Amino acid sequence: MKADPKQALEGTLSSGGPALDLARAQAEVIRKLAGVNLELAAGAAPRGAGAVHSSPEFDLALRLPLAQAGAQRTRLEKQIEQLEKLIAGSRRQLEDPTFLGRAPAHVVDSIRRKLAEYESQLEKSRVALEGLPPA
Repeated sequence: MKADPKQALEGTLSSGGPALDLARAQAEVIRKLAGVNLELAAGAAPRGAGAVHSSPEFDLALRLPLAQAGAQRTRLEKQIEQLEKLIAGSRRQLEDPTFLGRAPAHVVDSIRRKLAEYESQLEKSRVALEGLPPA
């Protein structure tokens, strides 16, 4: 997230799956290696939780100083742009009857799963961008 590595940060790791159990087991290692004091929570990161990095397995929300909010905003804007391109490409493939007629079922299923992940990630990224302080 391009945070200052010398600065101790606080944040929340939210997950509904095995990532939460792993983080609980390795909390001290995470604190020492990453310099982050994490609160661990079940579910998704709350709105306006600060700088958020989301993956299908977990959400990591860090409380960053205002000086670093601009870098986070730029990162999220680029991520949103990339996700929108990936979503458009996936939809284009899934709407092409020629592709659907020739592609094996497992390939089509894989594209559908990835599309759902991209759409979920896009929503999380937009929420994270809205939660940042104004530039």
